Amino acid sequence: MSQAISKKKRSPVFQEQDLQTQELREKGILFGVGIVIPLFILILWELTTRQGWVDELFLPSLSGIVTEFLAMANKGYAGTPLIVHVLGSLRRVFIAFSIGTVVGLLLGLLMGYYKYVRAAFY
Repeated sequence: MSQAISKKKRSPVFQEQDLQTQELREKGILFGVGIVIPLFILILWELTTRQGWVDELFLPSLSGIVTEFLAMANKGYAGTPLIVHVLGSLRRVFIAFSIGTVVGLLLGLLMGYYKYVRAAFY
């Protein structure tokens, strides 16, 4: 019973891909790509709106969004602090999640006990 658990043999193609991925990880290239691509997208977004290639009505500038968010965080919205609106939204999400959980559990139990219910939903 003390046998070592053997790993499944992988095809040479997958082994080669694993080696290439490992080499890229060691060089930090994958990490760099993970940072550079999102930054490139954000810069392109800002450039697109600043140059007027896309109307700000359809694609607001990134700097405008950040500025407006900071203003709302400081002053609130419609005379009410932003945290009140955030907590109200989180409350709705929690209620909806709870209702979905209860309905899902009850339906799952019914499907487990009655084959006709299972057939209706399966």
